[in-house]
Amino acid sequence: MKIRLTLTRQSIYLIILFGLLVLAGLNFTGWLFLQSFKTELVRELKKQFLNTGQIASRLITGSDLENIFPGMERSPTILYYQQILYDIKVNNELENIVLIDVTGRLLVDFRINYAIGDTLFTFPLQSSMLRRASIGETPEPILNKFADQYFLSVYIPIMNEYDEPVAILVADAPLKFFSTLQRFELGTIYLGISGLTILILFSMLIIIATRRLFQAEDQMKEKEQLAQLGQMAASVAHEIRNPLSIMKGTADILKKKYRDLSDEMLAYIPEEINRLNRLVDDFLLFARHRKLNIQKINLNDAIQEFTSQFQDPRIHVQLDDKLPAILADRHALKQVLLNLIHNALDAIDERGRVEVCTTNSLDKSGWLTLEIQDDGAGISKAEMKKLFEPFYSTKASGSGLGLVISKQLLEQMGGFISIESGSTKGTLVKMTLKKA
Repeated sequence: MKIRLTLTRQSIYLIILFGLLVLAGLNFTGWLFLQSFKTELVRELKKQFLNTGQIASRLITGSDLENIFPGMERSPTILYYQQILYDIKVNNELENIVLIDVTGRLLVDFRINYAIGDTLFTFPLQSSMLRRASIGETPEPILNKFADQYFLSVYIPIMNEYDEPVAILVADAPLKFFSTLQRFELGTIYLGISGLTILILFSMLIIIATRRLFQAEDQMKEKEQLAQLGQMAASVAHEIRNPLSIMKGTADILKKKYRDLSDEMLAYIPEEINRLNRLVDDFLLFARHRKLNIQKINLNDAIQEFTSQFQDPRIHVQLDDKLPAILADRHALKQVLLNLIHNALDAIDERGRVEVCTTNSLDKSGWLTLEIQDDGAGISKAEMKKLFEPFYSTKASGSGLGLVISKQLLEQMGGFISIESGSTKGTLVKMTLKKA
C-alpha cells in the first residue's frame, strides 16, 4: 500500500521556520556552553593561582621586609628574595612577580635593575585589590587585559610577627589560551551568524520557489478547470444554437405572416433570440482560443476609432501623443476595449464619467499602459475576488464571461490586466501592453 504525503504551503513554511529556530537554538546553546566553560575554567584557574600565591608568600618573612630601605638593592636580604621571586616566576611561568609595601611602593623585584620605593611597574596596580590587601585581606584574583593579552593578578598580604600586613606579594600570570578561547568564541559567533544567514537566504529561495510552484500548480488547475468549463460551454452552445436558428426562422416567418398584427411579442422574440445568440458566441469564444494575428498597431488611432462607436458624451479620451506602436491583434484588442468600456458605462449614471487614457513608461521597459477609469459605485471586496471567475456576473443579462475572455485575449497578446476598485471610489482598469 502506497502512502502519498502532500505538503501544503503552510506546512513547508512551518518546516522552514522550525529549522531556523532549531539552528538558532543550537547556536545559542553552544554560546551558553562556551560561556559556562570559560567561566568555570577561569574560576578554577583563579583558585589554583591563589593557592600558588599563598604558598609563595610563606617563603617570605614579613619582619625582613620591614627593614628594607632605598639604597639596599644589592644587600644580601634583597638578593635572597630576588632569587625566591625569580624561582617562583620561572617554575610557575608567571609574567610578573614583585613585593610592594602597603602604600604601593616597590620593595623587591625579580629583576636586578630596579629601585626600592619606585612606583613604576610592569603592570599597573589594581587600586581596589591593593586597598584590601593593605588591611590584611586576600582578595580574589581578577582577570585583566593588558596589551591585548589576558592576565590573572593576585595580591597576597605579607604579615609580620604581630599579624600585621607589612607588604604585599603581587603576581601576574599570563592566560595565553584565554585569547585563543576568545577568538574561538568570536569565531563560533560569526560561524553561527553566517550559518543562520545562509539558512535564511536558502529558506527565502525555497519560499520563493515554493510560491512559484504553488502558483504554477494553481494556474494549471485553473487552466484545467477553464478547459473543462470551455468544453462544457462549447457542447451546450452547439446544442442551443440549432434550436435558436429554428426559433429565429420561425419568428421571422410569423412576423411576415402577421405583419399587420401589432403585437409587441413578435418583436421581442427576435431580440431575445439575438441576445441568446450573443451569449452562445461568448460561450464558444471562451471555449476555444482563436489564433491571433499579432502585428504593429497604433494604439491611439485604435482607441479613437473604437470609442467613436459609442457616441457617448460620458466617455473622455486622453492620449499620450508620443505613444509608440504596440504588438496586438486588432480585432481582439477591439473586443477587449469595447467590453471594458461597456462595463464602465454600465457602472455610472447619466452624469457619470468614463476616462480612457494611455501612458508611456518613462523607463526603457517594453510596456505601456491603457487605463479605463469610471466614477461609479465601485466594486466590493467580495465581488473583486470573483471578477475573473467564469460565469460570474453582477448583471441580470450578463454571461459572466466578458472579463474572462478579455483576460484570455490580453494574455494571448502578451499583456495582462489588473483592476482597482472600492465601494465608493469607482473602478480603475489597467491594461499593460507590449511595445512594438
